[in-house]
Amino acid sequence: MSKAKELSGFGKAFLVASPALSGSLLRIPFGGNVGRTGGCYWTKILLILACVGMLLNTILAVWWMEDLETMQNFNGFYEWWLLGGLLAGCGIAVFPMIINVMFWSRKEEIGFS
Repeated sequence: MSKAKELSGFGKAFLVASPALSGSLLRIPFGGNVGRTGGCYWTKILLILACVGMLLNTILAVWWMEDLETMQNFNGFYEWWLLGGLLAGCGIAVFPMIINVMFWSRKEEIGFS
C-alpha cells in the first residue's frame, strides 16, 4: 500500500500548491520593492532560493524515493518536500522584475525620459 495515500487531501493539496502559494505571497513585497530599489539584489536571492528548492526536491526524488509512481517512503520526508516546494516557489516572485525591465526598456525605446 502506498504511503502517499495516508496523507490527507489537504496535505496533498498543500504540497502541490506550495510553490504557487509562496511565489504569489512573495510577489507582493518584492513587486513593491522593485520600483524603489530596482530589485537586482532580491532577484538574485530569490532565484538562488528557487534553485536550492528544486535541488532539494531532486535529491529527495532520486535518493529517497523507492518508486516515484507509488511514492514509497513519502511520509517521512513530507516536511522536506514541502520546504523544497516553498523554496522553489521563490522563482515565481521574480515576475515583477521581468515586467519592470520590459517597461523601462520599452519606455526608452519609444523616446520617454
